[in-house]
Amino acid sequence: MAETPAAKPGHNNGIDGDFLKTQIASIEALELEKKGIADDQKAVYEGLKHKGYDVKAIRKLIAYRSRDPEDVKKERETIDNYAFATGTGILE
Repeated sequence: MAETPAAKPGHNNGIDGDFLKTQIASIEALELEKKGIADDQKAVYEGLKHKGYDVKAIRKLIAYRSRDPEDVKKERETIDNYAFATGTGILE
């Protein structure tokens, strides 16, 4: 199996190394910000749980709020219909 030759200085196939380093640093900084935001969200949820709120229900509510209201309405109607048809009674 042939080895890939090492890149020679000045022969980087048109890759702008400085630009690439800058972009990678930007992505890494954003990843750190994202982790910080996730940690902040976790702390808020823990505070809600500590006060007795149902965090699972709150997460579901937030997910519904981010969706189109008509899609949520249709989904809930379908679930209601399926529950009624199967006699599940979970929504009564």
